[in-house]
Amino acid sequence: MHHGFTSIVGALSVVASPVMAQTHDHGASTDCKTALVKLPVDLAGWAEPQSARAANTAEMASAVNLIVGQAFDLELHPTPSITYTVPSARPGGAASSGGIATFRIDTAGAYRVVAENAVWLDVVLDGQALKAINHSHGPACSGIRKMVDFQLEPGVYILQLVGSVTPHLRVMVTSVSGA
Repeated sequence: MHHGFTSIVGALSVVASPVMAQTHDHGASTDCKTALVKLPVDLAGWAEPQSARAANTAEMASAVNLIVGQAFDLELHPTPSITYTVPSARPGGAASSGGIATFRIDTAGAYRVVAENAVWLDVVLDGQALKAINHSHGPACSGIRKMVDFQLEPGVYILQLVGSVTPHLRVMVTSVSGA
């Protein structure tokens, strides 16, 4: 029995060592602090954000107008202080943050909502949360964690940011085609 235990411990050590080495190698080869990331045209506005405070009610959302193609560093609110336009499919807990903003679409097409951290994104029109057409992650070392695509017609939309683990969040709405 003792010999079997030693073999298992030995095997685990052999398996664990390469994993630790990969972690260090991975960090060195993809050091995001020194990597120069060239963003695609549709994400170019990510690098120079504007600052704003998200709204915490639908009535105040129109005071926070996101510009398509421009990133915004939003100051969020504690979830209990927010009255969302529509209930979210993923309501945030009492310790999370969120907010509400608007954005205007002038040309019909596919648009992407981009966020730096884990957050639930609702795009709302006429009191209905729209269904996403695609979900993906941002380019490596870009600071973009989440990208959610929606097919949108011209109009003014409400963006609900729900369940953020941080009280600040960089977000951007952009055309998928880069137009």
